[in-house]
Amino acid sequence: MNYRLANFFWASAVISLLLLGCGGCVIAAPADENAAAPAAAEGKASGNAQTLVDEGNRYAAKGDYDRAIASYTQALALDPKLAGAYNNRGVAYQSKGDYDRAIADFNQALVLEPRYPGAYNNRGVTYKNKRDYDRAIADFNQAIRLNPQDMTSYYNRAVAYAGKGDYRRAIADYDQVLSANPKDVLAYFNKAAACEKLGRNKEAVAAYKGFLQYAPPQLESAIDYAKQRVKALGK
Repeated sequence: MNYRLANFFWASAVISLLLLGCGGCVIAAPADENAAAPAAAEGKASGNAQTLVDEGNRYAAKGDYDRAIASYTQALALDPKLAGAYNNRGVAYQSKGDYDRAIADFNQALVLEPRYPGAYNNRGVTYKNKRDYDRAIADFNQAIRLNPQDMTSYYNRAVAYAGKGDYRRAIADYDQVLSANPKDVLAYFNKAAACEKLGRNKEAVAAYKGFLQYAPPQLESAIDYAKQRVKALGK
């Protein structure tokens, strides 16, 4: 499961929406990787430890983070070198808002697997949530260096750039995401808001229209907002 920062940047932030797409914190399971199921763990686990990791993943997928943490902790007691279990427990802590414990777990995952792009990405998400944008960007840079084909960290880096007011770099990263997936509604929406911040209204209108073209109907509030902005900016 990729953990993508679900932030909409606009002048009057009135909507907070979670969109699943190419995005975010990366968790561990033997199942196929998709937005609902965790990805394969880094490191080799013993059978019993892997069973506990899988159990933790199921709890995490249901939002039962306390039980997920307990399962990952039991797995690590059996196999303390399993970087994926540290990573997954870090994701669970991050989801609970326990950012310091999350960072400690991502740090340990990276001690065990120094070339683990998911752990860099996930630590970056956590730093971003602490508003430590420079450290977040540094971690996203590392994740991109290790896995430049994964758009997750480009998107998350864009969110961090926008958070620190560097809208030009944010737009460049949103464009990178859109070059890989021209139907990415979250990237369109956030790009539009960043363009507005710079007074690039024609680009903002084009991005809002891209969002409106592909946005699913359940994003009604965001759709209404985008329509209002297209109308206001088109005058």
